[in-house]
Amino acid sequence: MREEMVYGENRPTFSKIIETLKRLKDKINSLNWEMI
Repeated sequence: MREEMVYGENRPTFSKIIETLKRLKDKINSLNWEMI
């Protein structure tokens, strides 16, 4: 039971991390375009 709760909580956190990484990637890409 406890393990299931941990996995349930980790799943949305993992997708949030991926979303943050994608946003960071977009920001870095836009920064690179500005510097060129």
